[in-house]
Amino acid sequence: MKTISKTITLAFLSIFLFCILPGCENFIDAEDDYDYYDDSWADDYQGWDAALYTELTVTYLTLSTQNSSGIPRLDLNIKNTGDAVCKSVEAYAVIKKENRIINNGTAAVGDIPVNYNSSTSVIFSKSISYNTSYTVEVILSWYNVDGDYFETVVHL
Repeated sequence: MKTISKTITLAFLSIFLFCILPGCENFIDAEDDYDYYDDSWADDYQGWDAALYTELTVTYLTLSTQNSSGIPRLDLNIKNTGDAVCKSVEAYAVIKKENRIINNGTAAVGDIPVNYNSSTSVIFSKSISYNTSYTVEVILSWYNVDGDYFETVVHL
């Protein structure tokens, strides 16, 4: 009887060792996975996110008259404060009285690299006498490296 009891105990012990302990071993290995966790997807995401982040800031803006023609000229300095190149930058400026556009002009700036300043002048389409009740609105438009369109508005 003792031999049968020892045999049954040995059989249960064998089953325990071969079936349950390997599961525990996998559990222990799973606990260690945090040390070896591959988070390269996060690096890829951050790189992708940074590649899309573009921003333009106007650092200088002045309105004057071009020579004696009376045609307004808007000089501006634009800085790329984002993390990627701003492509095909254009400046569209309007002179408004309330909601009515009095005069407008466009200037193609081109590509602006990261942390780079670019200067341009917008020459308006017609000669006007500037009035202090007028407002000047500049719309900067550009594309990021993926071709997404952005714009920002600045008022003088």
